Amino acid sequence: MFDDGPNENYVGHPKMKGIYDRLEKHHVRFGRSWDQLPEAKEFCKKLMEFDVNKRLDAAEALMHPWILKGAPA
Repeated sequence: MFDDGPNENYVGHPKMKGIYDRLEKHHVRFGRSWDQLPEAKEFCKKLMEFDVNKRLDAAEALMHPWILKGAPA
């Protein structure tokens, strides 16, 4: 996926546009072990959301139910 070379890894370079396009279409596969962790999986998906307007920011991430569940009482 990341096949850029020296001096090709900057915004506006055609190589980066190709990588961006591949990332946008890429689907992350979670293994079966994640089936037992649905909240963690959902949390990770929200952190990796491609659209920055939909992606969790740091404050939202810290307030996610899965994170709060693990916080000490």
